[in-house]
Amino acid sequence: RNAADALIGRRLFVSSTDRSQLREEQNGDGDDEFYASELEGCEVVMKEDGKHVGVVIDIYRGAGEHDLLKISVPPLPSSDGEANEEKPATNKGPSEHVFVPFVKEIVPVVDMERGVLEITPPPGLLDLRQKAKPKKRP
Repeated sequence: RNAADALIGRRLFVSSTDRSQLREEQNGDGDDEFYASELEGCEVVMKEDGKHVGVVIDIYRGAGEHDLLKISVPPLPSSDGEANEEKPATNKGPSEHVFVPFVKEIVPVVDMERGVLEITPPPGLLDLRQKAKPKKRP
């Protein structure tokens, strides 16, 4: 007990090779169980029509009551109607991103087998885009 008390308020990191397996591939148990880090790289689509939204590039934990998915999204078309192609959205360097609350009402489907999250965002949520800040060089 004393050893556990010493860990209160500290972060504990476990290698992905040392953590418990959540899903049993053979019998289909654990469909709603996954590690948050497994969401990175998943494609995000609209549940209604399957339209591509973007790719999960990060998960922010403890941001209010719910975790937030940081989703890299393609740039909006410029005023002349052409897509802004400065930097294409990728896992490593998105030109724009949106934050989506990771709640069942907005992200009702997480299909880890396909690597896809289906979302039903409220109107205007995907319009709250943020430009990626250039990385500072050391």
